[in-house]
Amino acid sequence: MMRNSIIKWIKTGVSGVVGAVLLISMVCLSANAQSSKVLFGGKVTDKSIVAGSWGGGVVKQAAKVGYRDSDSLEIKPNGLFAGGRIDFVKPIDLTSEFNDKNYYLQIVARFGSDSSITPGFGGIGMPSLGAPPTMPGMGGMPGVMGGRGTMAPGMSTALTGRPIPNKRLQLILEFDNGQFVESEVNIAAFTAGDDGWTDISFPMFALKRGIPMDNYLLKRVIVCGDGTEVINVREIRTDFDSSVLTAYAGDSKEVAINDRVSFMGSGDKGSSSVIYSWDFDKSDGIQQEAIGEIVYHRFRQAGTFIVTLTASDEFGIKEPAVSEIEIIVNKAD
Repeated sequence: MMRNSIIKWIKTGVSGVVGAVLLISMVCLSANAQSSKVLFGGKVTDKSIVAGSWGGGVVKQAAKVGYRDSDSLEIKPNGLFAGGRIDFVKPIDLTSEFNDKNYYLQIVARFGSDSSITPGFGGIGMPSLGAPPTMPGMGGMPGVMGGRGTMAPGMSTALTGRPIPNKRLQLILEFDNGQFVESEVNIAAFTAGDDGWTDISFPMFALKRGIPMDNYLLKRVIVCGDGTEVINVREIRTDFDSSVLTAYAGDSKEVAINDRVSFMGSGDKGSSSVIYSWDFDKSDGIQQEAIGEIVYHRFRQAGTFIVTLTASDEFGIKEPAVSEIEIIVNKAD
């Protein structure tokens, strides 16, 4: 009723400016109802948040080194279960977000930046509440692709000469009742901004599959990587994303037999971690013949082939998107 009244005011010109302002206000209020909630802003400034190490990881408050830098927590992981933790003295109620499939827990991070942590030395760089007993073993989230092996806990980067890049980011959450959930994502599935910071998203609805609860009161966030290079965490927040996946396989083209043909997949994915899979001949059924945004293929015989790109949500939250192109393969001269 209110929306119809506002539109009527604008159409009749009774108070166009006022009507427009009210309409914009109504839209803004709707957007604010689904706005992000900042859990950590990069700096431990009061007694409500405490940071410390987890397992064999090392943590400290990062120093700003340039005008474009922001406050951040510097974490030096040593495998998927050794990194840094952020404790909330008063648990944060995220029940509504965990029950909505459109919400993500987002880590704003930068990888491999210059570190002020001395390689090969442990220790806790900040006051902490004390690490809990060893966490019970937990299964991986459905649909997550396996990561590569990591160094044994406690192994110094001084022995390898340089830090090992992180390919996957591990997120572990502890709630006020002592329950844990965990998940990991492929870092390469997210694109860094011009300033080097990357928004890494974990679907909250998928995280809660491990342990359904009546209330989700977040007590602790643990961030780890499968390498040993530094991870700077600038912000931890919730993010609302109701967008759908789209896919684009590129343009149709003509090639010659045995040419090395490149394919580049793209599309809109919002906050999702997306897997791009390719099939190079639709006539024999859609199969997963290659995986990646950029792949290569050689056609061994002449003819016309339908190449199919499927963009899939790694956690199955969003419906897959499909794009097809036609490839005409000519006989070699």
